[in-house]
Amino acid sequence: MHMHCRVVLLYRIPKILIEGIKMSKEEIEKKITEIRNARRFKDNSLIISSASNSTIIGSNMLNYQGRFYSDLISETYLLNYKCNNNMPDFANSISMYSSENAICSMRVSNKEDDDDAIKLVKPKKLKGLLETALLGRKSVRRYSSGGMNFQDLSSLLYYALGVKGEGEPERIFPRSYPSGGGFYPIYLYFYIENMEGIDSGYYKYQPYSNSIKYVGKRTKEKNELVNLKGIDEDNVHFIGFWVYERRRNAMKYGDLGITMGIFEAGMAAQTMELVGYHLGIGFCDLGGIEKRNIEKEIKIDGLDTHVIGSFVAGIEI
Repeated sequence: MHMHCRVVLLYRIPKILIEGIKMSKEEIEKKITEIRNARRFKDNSLIISSASNSTIIGSNMLNYQGRFYSDLISETYLLNYKCNNNMPDFANSISMYSSENAICSMRVSNKEDDDDAIKLVKPKKLKGLLETALLGRKSVRRYSSGGMNFQDLSSLLYYALGVKGEGEPERIFPRSYPSGGGFYPIYLYFYIENMEGIDSGYYKYQPYSNSIKYVGKRTKEKNELVNLKGIDEDNVHFIGFWVYERRRNAMKYGDLGITMGIFEAGMAAQTMELVGYHLGIGFCDLGGIEKRNIEKEIKIDGLDTHVIGSFVAGIEI
């Protein structure tokens, strides 16, 4: 009975798909095959595997199939997510950081290393509507052979990530995107080349002084840092790395800090891409990164400070 029902369903669906449309027998059979394959893939994804820990290649799908037998870090985190204002210890931690002393401490901790830092130039005035940028934003994987110029870089960094004035005591150094508690634990490091007047290498953006600080030369190939499959690698002259400084907000928010950090990085990335649209700069966000390689290249410890995301960018063709 079960097999009979499945056959009936498989042949009903193509009839719906071809209602009012003439299709050949071969086309109908192709549609049926597609439906069978889709159903088989979905059914296989629901299988629970006790062997997920013993396979040679542990794919994400296989690990998820074995979710009752193996420990997924994301699942463990979410199941142990305990951040609630009704919890006395959490509420006390939050209230401590509302004091004047805490705010003064945060302001002092924002001091940047200005020695040999490169001051950015005055940004150009952006032209165009927000609506246009929202409708036109897309992932860009092909770029012009020429890199962006210094004023484009200055405009991009200032409008997207720069500090906008001193701010009130309860609004510490506001920017174009929000941050939980005003801590702003997300920083942008980037690799740039082919820019007149700027040495190729890694830099860190310093938002309070609106400057960039040279970090060092690139010692690894680009594809040893990020997955550039499907991207015009020869014309990738700008690679960005979102870096989360855990201690900046963990003292107040505990485990909630990492969630806020990832959330903030997403908002910063969206802001940067909308600004980039008006400057003719295209972006492609990357999930495949070599975290340890990047952290060694940009000289962060990978303990309190972590790379959590990346992107490539360039002048759109």
